[in-house]
Amino acid sequence: MNALRDFQLLWRDSTSAALRFPEPGRAEVPEEDYAEELLSGIVGSRGVGASARLGAYRLQYWFRLITLLQKDFPLVGHLLGWEAFNPLAAGFLREHPPTDDLDRVGERFPGWLREHRASAFAVEASRVDLAWNQCFSAPDLRTPAHPDLERLGSGEVGIQLQPSVRILSATRDWFPLRIALLEERPVPPGPPARFHSAWVVSRTGSILRAEAVDPILARFLRRLRRHPWIDALEHLAGSHPEATRRIPEWFARGLALGWWGMDPE
Repeated sequence: MNALRDFQLLWRDSTSAALRFPEPGRAEVPEEDYAEELLSGIVGSRGVGASARLGAYRLQYWFRLITLLQKDFPLVGHLLGWEAFNPLAAGFLREHPPTDDLDRVGERFPGWLREHRASAFAVEASRVDLAWNQCFSAPDLRTPAHPDLERLGSGEVGIQLQPSVRILSATRDWFPLRIALLEERPVPPGPPARFHSAWVVSRTGSILRAEAVDPILARFLRRLRRHPWIDALEHLAGSHPEATRRIPEWFARGLALGWWGMDPE
């Protein structure tokens, strides 16, 4: 038996145990579920007993995680209101405890919201939030240089989408709203105006941008995410032959916006 290890496991399990939300806007620590062997190993101080001290750590742990989700999903919080968002965030975190990589804590949140029958607006907003977060934190491939472009047509080198490029479809123009929320500017309640389109979210340096694109371009980029450049071109020629004449325009646009990266050599 390793007494220290057993105590640490009890501490971890107790501080990460879920909070209760008895009413909107109020979190509660259920203190009666602490193991007696854990409480007996915690020294009270200045009139604060072991259970209360453990509860303080538990609140701190959960508030930190919920605050991370609030930061990563401001559109969802705006739509639902934070009093409704926080219990949902706690429920998600109970089912999907975070790993050591806290940057990825919300990766499964959109799917979880859909499975738990959140509103279509909330699910779509969460996908936009996630695309923004992933775009911001993704690594960078080497960008094409002039010699690479000269060799591209020969097949000697390959080109692919930068990991920081995200493609999604949305029925609303969420991005100005998200920027306004991040800048803490006043915004009207509810979702933004209808604007059904495919979107590309990309990053150049530390600058993120989102733009509506032709749905055919979005499908081409999605295929390019999974297949080599030449395969994506051949598929486009077979499915939308009229669109192939736009490839030079799309390529130049992506080059200017930092969409393209080079295959590792």
